[in-house]
Amino acid sequence: MDLSFIDELSESSDYLKEILPNLWLMDDHRWAFYVWERMRLKDPGPYTMVHLDYHYDGVNDFRDREDLRCLLSASTESEIYRLVKDDHLIRYDSFIAPAIIRGFIKEVHFYCLQSDGETDPGIDSDILHENGCDQFFHSDLKELVAAVGSRPILFDLCLDLFNKDDDKLYEGTLWSDSEIRDTLDICQPLLAAAAAITVSLSFGYSGTEEQTRHLARLVLPGCLAHMNSRTEV
Repeated sequence: MDLSFIDELSESSDYLKEILPNLWLMDDHRWAFYVWERMRLKDPGPYTMVHLDYHYDGVNDFRDREDLRCLLSASTESEIYRLVKDDHLIRYDSFIAPAIIRGFIKEVHFYCLQSDGETDPGIDSDILHENGCDQFFHSDLKELVAAVGSRPILFDLCLDLFNKDDDKLYEGTLWSDSEIRDTLDICQPLLAAAAAITVSLSFGYSGTEEQTRHLARLVLPGCLAHMNSRTEV
């Protein structure tokens, strides 16, 4: 597959591209929610979500009763698109909670490196309890893969996972190429079984612009290689 388009990638909060069926690339992570909802129209789930990211992205912005009503009443693709396009209540760090509130994610498995001492890990326990969802935190990817098994999966990856200097905008010390490839190899069972794979570029958090493009050149072919063998690359 021709991935030369990566050379032209730059920061854009509205960028969203379907690389192949079930494999999506975006810059702003909020668009993952829209992708999941598109898929949900075909297969309502429920799903197990796997979130690989430097950050937990566990914010819930749906606290107002009217906002919550708007979220729960959205029933068409265009309505969901407008919610995400608005960039008000579904944002780059608050796109997981609304999916749980909508009821189609029943498990979330986190592999995140965030340890700033200011952010609580994961999703608020009240949201989980009210919507019948469980969350799990993993420090070992192999253990995560074993825990998830063969359930219907949403595989969600942010490229800033691979930036050791995530606290510095547009700067970075990246993992080595071999470390990144090894990570994708470990995730092979999840990538092969995933109903949808969403990859966030996260320009700014994933290093310099060229470092972000470098990560995309590594990660997208790796995802493609590990997808279900029924997909032609």
